[in-house]
Amino acid sequence: MEAMLGQSRRGVNPRSGQVTVQTQPPLAEQETNTTSATHPHVFLEKAECVHSFSAVKQTDERRIGIYGLAVDKEHLFIVDNEHDRTKVFTHKGQFKFDIEVKIPYDVAVSQTGHLYITSRGDRCVQVYSTRGQQVTTMGQGLLEDPRGITLNRKGHVMVCDMRKKSIFTFHADSGQLLNTISLSMCEEPEYITVSSLNENIVIQDWLGQCVHVLSPTGDHLYQCFTREGSGDLEPRLPHGVCTDSYGHIFYADMDNHSIVALSPKGQFIRYIVTKDDGLKNPNSVEINPAGQMVVGERNGAVKKFKYVQQKEDQFSEEINRQDPLLQEAYQGACKDGFERVKRARVMLLGHYGAGKTRLRKRLLGQEYDEEKDPITNGIETDYVLVKEGWNSDEAECHGPAISHLLAVNTRKIHEEIRASHAELKGGQVVEATNAPTSEKVEKSSSKPPEKQSGVIQEEIITVAPKLEDEITSSTERHILVSQEKER
Repeated sequence: MEAMLGQSRRGVNPRSGQVTVQTQPPLAEQETNTTSATHPHVFLEKAECVHSFSAVKQTDERRIGIYGLAVDKEHLFIVDNEHDRTKVFTHKGQFKFDIEVKIPYDVAVSQTGHLYITSRGDRCVQVYSTRGQQVTTMGQGLLEDPRGITLNRKGHVMVCDMRKKSIFTFHADSGQLLNTISLSMCEEPEYITVSSLNENIVIQDWLGQCVHVLSPTGDHLYQCFTREGSGDLEPRLPHGVCTDSYGHIFYADMDNHSIVALSPKGQFIRYIVTKDDGLKNPNSVEINPAGQMVVGERNGAVKKFKYVQQKEDQFSEEINRQDPLLQEAYQGACKDGFERVKRARVMLLGHYGAGKTRLRKRLLGQEYDEEKDPITNGIETDYVLVKEGWNSDEAECHGPAISHLLAVNTRKIHEEIRASHAELKGGQVVEATNAPTSEKVEKSSSKPPEKQSGVIQEEIITVAPKLEDEITSSTERHILVSQEKER
């Protein structure tokens, strides 16, 4: 593999990472010096395939063609060029839905929940929400042959136009054109990515059989040629490109059924994943939030690889720049992985003045103040994270812990209400009964007229503890049914 900034010949061990390259300062004709591009402390000796699935649907009428992919915390977005679809899957490979786009080529996803899909048919970028709703378009009248797409650190959308040999940068929300960078050094620029380490721009040139590295402002820094050789150890045609948090550059070598790793300066390091690892015709590559490599094969297979061994006290440069609390949180997330979250909805209903606000605040663990807390007028919603176990083998309380929590708290609240209303003015004690309200009014007729309305309200409230067991039991049954439906 020849490189403008480095050179390595046949006979290189693709696994060892021991490569000596001749480097030359960019954009200058100076004498060369020798540099070693090795990262043995980062890469695994052999990549491990931890998960795979097929993006082929039963309704697909012809062979699938994965041209681009993007990942976020919840989903994988896969461009099926052959069916004019962008398919959405969970990380476990469960199909969710697809989006129809005319001749799609590549896709990028933002942290704000938007998908940006290049459409060669419409000569623009189609913008959708990650739930599949169309939002807008950008680049119409400007783009001629949009191919690769990515987002930079500022969240701006960067599109590689093969025909115009240019990078167009758009504002992610307004779609306004912000900048244009010429790619005159390329023959057929296709895929694009931006390094999270230094914001350098990486361009894959398909016809030129090389990878270019540009500065954030578009200055040409490095160029890595990949000429076809006589053996499998010679990298050949580059396709999809991406970078990781260490600044490594990866591209899919379809003909060699491999993923090639380059240094941030474009120097060849080694093959990270090969056909010996089960890879066949890779066309797209991306790094997911967990730091794993996701590869899309041309035939529709999607494979996830663990390629780096990260020690517990070792973080990427991006994480190392953060405070210790973030590093601790990141370490815990890497160790514990995902946590299943279950939700239950609880609605409190009651007539005016029955104590709904007090009950709601007590369930939330808050104190109720009769003077400061106004009577609720309308609907109030609260989100509560219950830390107790729910149908978990590790939970101390098996079964519906949330309904148990509601029952216990409701019982306590009823007891407090009953105690607070048990003693009336003048030492009278009014016991709750199921008698009609008119009978209760007669029992307290000795009260002054202005106090009778208050007695009536107290009597109605104190009926609740009498029916406590029945209400609690009914509530538990209702919540159990709701939980079963939720699952």
